[in-house]
Amino acid sequence: MCSLAEPSICMNMSSPRGVRITIIEAKKGRAVARIASEPGIHDIRMTRDGRWGFVLNGEKNLIELLDGAASRIVQRGIVEGGPEQVSFTDTIAYITQYRSDQVLMATLATVGEKGKPLSLADFPGGDHAPGKIARSGLASGIAGAPGESAVVVANPADGEIYYYKEGMAAPMGRFSNYSHQPAAVLAFDRSMREGKPGAFATRTRLARGGVYDVALYIDAPRVVQCFELAVAPNEDLERERKFGRVAIQYIDRPQLVPVDRDTPLRFRIIDVKSKEERRGLGDVAALVVQAPGLWHARQRAVAREDGTYQLDVKPPSPGVYYVYIESPTLELKLSNPQYLVFDAR
Repeated sequence: MCSLAEPSICMNMSSPRGVRITIIEAKKGRAVARIASEPGIHDIRMTRDGRWGFVLNGEKNLIELLDGAASRIVQRGIVEGGPEQVSFTDTIAYITQYRSDQVLMATLATVGEKGKPLSLADFPGGDHAPGKIARSGLASGIAGAPGESAVVVANPADGEIYYYKEGMAAPMGRFSNYSHQPAAVLAFDRSMREGKPGAFATRTRLARGGVYDVALYIDAPRVVQCFELAVAPNEDLERERKFGRVAIQYIDRPQLVPVDRDTPLRFRIIDVKSKEERRGLGDVAALVVQAPGLWHARQRAVAREDGTYQLDVKPPSPGVYYVYIESPTLELKLSNPQYLVFDAR
């Protein structure tokens, strides 16, 4: 198990009999220290500044604090509920447990006192232990709330996401996850910030153009204001949303095709973003269907030297026919809306 942190160290655990944590200098790929530890370690995480490493041992109900600068274990703490995950803000380490709903907190400014047990505070992180339901350790179950001294806590056993503000005795609120189990959480900062005196701004991404209602809320002083925001559509994105990544331009669009005789149908395939032709593809094919599903035939389109593609359709009987184009290379499916309709007599 490895954890990269400044100044570029990697911790590797091995267990022939005991357990050793090997600290590796990543740039040179050489071991700089080996630290004896207890069997049962399942996770090691470094603080954001790379100074402290929290070593979680679920079997021994133990947390060990690794000093990244001195390359040694300097503190230990017993966690009766079994440490599950550890997540960090700039000032606090948050530890969830396998068998307890209490989320533990270690203040980073006061950790590292050698010879003293690791000091941990707690708050209830839900009605059930977050670690009651197994989840991957690759993604964090706690994330810092943007712009505040607060975190959001994903509790899969409760099916809820809790909002906790530092210094409070319990979470201030919760977010429903609509009967799903929130295994991890990531917070995006969309808050407005003051750039120039009296001028506030933020950045966001909107799915499509149109007129939006924007609600502005300020907690103190209490201000609620709504206004309209007109967003111009992105023509390239709208075209891609309508047609997909490529557009089919039919050169031959016959309204009437003779029965039982080959009729050529030519078309071009244009990349929506680059506006360039997609030439010479060997997997462009067509499905020709007589409505309402009385007859159908599949055939390969022939790539021509001028960059176009050609089909020779031969309707067997009078009726209305539909031509659907596909190409796996272009991720163009038969269900795309760019079909051709003709009448055969």
